[in-house]
Amino acid sequence: MKVDDPDATDKISSIQVMYGKPGSGQIATKLIGNTNQSTLQYTIPTHSGDTMYYYLMIVQADGDKICTSPIWIKKL
Repeated sequence: MKVDDPDATDKISSIQVMYGKPGSGQIATKLIGNTNQSTLQYTIPTHSGDTMYYYLMIVQADGDKICTSPIWIKKL
């Protein structure tokens, strides 16, 4: 994944991959992240029967935050 902002002054401070289990009653937690880079590569391990959701939290150096829509994954 690469974060790209057309405003060259908006530098990326951090990218975090958040995840959770639907219906668990628990808030999403950080799976992996990086700082001061605009790219992040990670393969999400899944197991048979898993149902999880994932989304990104991106923070710019000026403190602005971006949160993506969740992606739902069910491994059959």
